[in-house]
Formats: sequence, C-alpha cells, structure tokens
Amino acid sequence: MRPPLVLILSLALLGAFGSAFGQELPGPDDRLLEKSDAVLVSAGGAYDLDLKVAVAGNRSLEYELRNYVKDSRVQRAIFQEPGFDRDDSAIRNGDMAYFKYRAWPKYDAMNARSSFLDSPFSWEDALGPGLSGSYELAGIAWDSSSGERLLRCELKPLITGSYRRIDAWIRPGSYQTVRRIYYTPSGLEWKAVNYGGYVMEGGIASAWEMTMVDELTNASASISVRMRRLERMPDSFFEPRDRSKER
Repeated sequence: MRPPLVLILSLALLGAFGSAFGQELPGPDDRLLEKSDAVLVSAGGAYDLDLKVAVAGNRSLEYELRNYVKDSRVQRAIFQEPGFDRDDSAIRNGDMAYFKYRAWPKYDAMNARSSFLDSPFSWEDALGPGLSGSYELAGIAWDSSSGERLLRCELKPLITGSYRRIDAWIRPGSYQTVRRIYYTPSGLEWKAVNYGGYVMEGGIASAWEMTMVDELTNASASISVRMRRLERMPDSFFEPRDRSKER
C-alpha cells in the first residue's frame, strides 16, 4: 500500500507549503480540475478511441469507437470496429448508462458504475474521463516521488458513488493528467490509471493514452485517443430513446 496522502486543507497552509518549493500551489480560482479535464476532452467535441481489453491468457479484445461529448456527464460512443459491432451505441448520462445493439430496438439501461465491455473501466471511466462534474478538489500538495514535480490532488465525490476518492497527479502549467488512483467505498486502492502519449495543440490534447489496472483482479484495459475534433451534436443525439426497463 502507498503511504497516505498528506494534504493541506487551508489556503494559508497551501500557500506556505507551496512557497517552500518556490512556487505557490493553485488556489480555487485556478479551476485546476476543469483545466485538466479540458486537456483530455472538452464539451461539444468528438474523438476517435481505440479500446483494448485484456482477457484470460494472452488474448485481448479490441474495439474502435467514436465518442461524442455533450459535457462532463453526458457522452455517446458509436462503435466503428469490429465489424459485427459497427453502429452499436453506448450512452452515458450521469449515473446511468445505456447500450443498444444495432439489431436491437431498445436501449438496455444500467448503472454507469458497472463494467464497460467487461473491462476494469466503468462506463463513466471509459466514456467520460473528465471528473470536474462529479468530483471536487479536497486537498492538494506537491509530489516529486516519481522524479517529476507534480500536483497531487485528492478528489472527493459530490455525491456517493463507486469511488470513495480519487487521487490525481497533474502537471503544473500544461494541466496534463499523469496518473490516478481510484479507491473503493471502504477506502482500499482499487484501480490505477497511467496517462501518456500526449500530442498538444493549443492547450488541449489531440491524442493521449490511458491504461487502467484493477489491482484487486489484475485485469487491465487501455484506451488510445486520436483525431480529436469540434463536432457539437444536438441534445436529442444523447437521448436514449426506446429504453428497456432500467436495471
């Protein structure tokens, strides 16, 4: 287990601690979470992503999706590959998720915290990597344990969810997310996520990669994002019509 995160919870202490390193820590007005979210994905955009899910033995399942983003809590992905899944649709809307096979007339509804394609990712992990709509910054400190000076942030859920907290490591200046640790409701380390492969254009990433490992089962999944574009869709596009009974 990693040592507990030492957090500075008052602005006065934050300033004093940051000054010891020659640089102030970001305050609430810096909107650190929103800026780090915007690097990964922004509202009114779309991006192509490749998803690889590790399964038993050395086999893996690979998918290609186009993910459309309404905001931090609402997204819709359309499957491109493999061919037998083409045009299947996955929607995440806050705490709910909906999936529809192209040959099935109704959307199946489920909790957005359930597994996405039987991977370590939940629906909200895979389709909505932004956290600012669901989490708040509870503490922040400098961390150089990786050899790089990063901002280590403790994030608490705005409402009770599948994670008790998330710790996130963010690069100052570029606001690139480097790593996240997700904790179970009981406080155990559950999932570890590493980010990289950033291609930056105008302060946002047109490409990036993330790998998530379920530390309780050692299952893994990775996402590679590419070809980000501005593509704002109407609200009706994100509405899962003809739903089956929610479960």
